[in-house]
Amino acid sequence: MTRVIEGINKQILAGFAPLLEYPSLLTISNAISCKESCSSVSTEAARHLSHFVDWLSVTELYDAEELYTRTFYVAPLCIPYVSVHLFGEENFRRGELMAQLKSAFLREGFDPGSELPDHIATLLRFCAFIDEEELEELLHYCIVPSVREMSKQFEAARNAYSHIFKALEILFAGG
Repeated sequence: MTRVIEGINKQILAGFAPLLEYPSLLTISNAISCKESCSSVSTEAARHLSHFVDWLSVTELYDAEELYTRTFYVAPLCIPYVSVHLFGEENFRRGELMAQLKSAFLREGFDPGSELPDHIATLLRFCAFIDEEELEELLHYCIVPSVREMSKQFEAARNAYSHIFKALEILFAGG
């Protein structure tokens, strides 16, 4: 297995998690922090996050909540569960992956919150809890291929969340 992340630390990856969770009043400050962290690794990724920050700065919270819901849950443009992108919606391997993730969360003392274990935000937060070898495996087999698929779903849409996935894609490609 080749290294997936060169120069990206766990905190940068975990910094993307709150951007892919239901919006709150803290989302803009989280987005600014994430952008600043990324700027030391990739100016192109930081530029995409700047677009997301710009959108948040002129968007009311209820409008951000509505877009989030439309994007990820109600007739979703992009399903936020990595197992769907890896195996399809109706595949027993989804359940196997979620069971493995739950076991890893328990082993590391990680609280996944109320989302399913394979939610992209949950997995990005989990990156900060595991060692480098496990991180490489999680990225290589779960996160990177899913982010690529998720990013493709945004190609034809003008959606603020596309910038988050594009920034992740750029980071995974080496900046």
